[in-house]
Amino acid sequence: DSSVNINNHKRVNTIFIKSGSSIHRTVIDDILFLEKDGNYMTYHTKGNKILARESINEALEKLPQQNDNKL
Repeated sequence: DSSVNINNHKRVNTIFIKSGSSIHRTVIDDILFLEKDGNYMTYHTKGNKILARESINEALEKLPQQNDNKL
C-alpha cells in the first residue's frame, strides 16, 4: 500500500510503475484505463501514457480491487 500525505492532509493512493530505467509514481485516481499489447501494459493517465513491460496480473496486483474496471 503506497500513499503520500500532501499539504492539505488528504491521503492520496499512488503506485509505482517501472518503464524502462525510469520509475513513475502515479496517483491511482489519475489512471483512466490500462491497455495490454503483447508483453507491454500501457497505463493511460490524465496527462500521460506510461509503457511498462509487465503482465496483466502484475498490473492488477498494484491496483486496489475497486479499480479492476480500468482494464
